[in-house]
Amino acid sequence: MFLTTTNTTLDNFPFSLTCHQCTGDSKFAENFDLKYKSSSFRFVHNNDIVTRVAPSALGYKHIGTFLYIDAAKNLHHDIRWWNQFKDRVKGSIEDLGKPGIDGIKDHDMGLYLKGIEKNLDKNPIA
Repeated sequence: MFLTTTNTTLDNFPFSLTCHQCTGDSKFAENFDLKYKSSSFRFVHNNDIVTRVAPSALGYKHIGTFLYIDAAKNLHHDIRWWNQFKDRVKGSIEDLGKPGIDGIKDHDMGLYLKGIEKNLDKNPIA
């Protein structure tokens, strides 16, 4: 999910949501991030499979400031690869035996909003 700090509000928190992954080549990402990275945020919720579309191995680069919503709906700005991996495993294990596919269920916009709402009082990039 991609968020920029303009347009609509959620309880007086200004933002606009788009429900797609914004990617481009390295030149596009560099130019975008130079101007907008500090006010544009790319959220990833735990095992959301859609956030892995447009892989970097094919030359795609994600844009905006990366924010990770873990399985407990805590927001992380500077989560290390290993900690993100452990959280994804935790989320998968917690989902075992439940109907549906974890990576698809984690794409639910309601879960993203719960993670954002839980963390409105925090500044994850401070």
